[in-house]
Amino acid sequence: MKSNYPNFTTYILLFLFLFMTVMFLLTSCAKEAAEIVEEQEASVVFQADVEPVIRSVIEQQIYEESQVDPNTTESYIYVVKHGDWLSTIAGRELGNVEDWPKIMRWNYANIEHPALIYPYDELLLHVVPSHAKPYRYVFDDYIVNQGETLWSVAQTAYGDNYAWVVLLRDNTKNLPYGPRKMSVGARLLVRRMR
Repeated sequence: MKSNYPNFTTYILLFLFLFMTVMFLLTSCAKEAAEIVEEQEASVVFQADVEPVIRSVIEQQIYEESQVDPNTTESYIYVVKHGDWLSTIAGRELGNVEDWPKIMRWNYANIEHPALIYPYDELLLHVVPSHAKPYRYVFDDYIVNQGETLWSVAQTAYGDNYAWVVLLRDNTKNLPYGPRKMSVGARLLVRRMR
């Protein structure tokens, strides 16, 4: 009489087949993993060798592009106004809105991000002499009254409280104890704004 169940040999053969299949798959995966690791290690070594070189090349390029020929250009300081963007400044002062990266390069140390410029920041611009708009500040004296702060003086003198930073820049010598300790009768320099 024949049994309906597989015999012991069939189980062993099935087990060996499954074992060999799993071993084959594991070996294939191990080879692929080893290749990936080798590629990553090579990439890391390449990056470690090349990254400082690339960074120095980029910094050198920024330095070279920021250099201007003093014989063909004039430099001046531009004071950022409310609503200014580097592109609007480039359009108005350099004649082309697409020249905003030049302003960014010229002021690389002072501008962290092209969208982050603030009123009364001072930017260095370089233009051909025929387009130069040199701006020389003319100062008036302002005598501090009782209870005034740089904030309130800026509102009185410039019509904008936020211009207190201009007062601070222009009066560091006149405020030996800092902006919080202005004495009554102290003399401040106030720019005549055009």
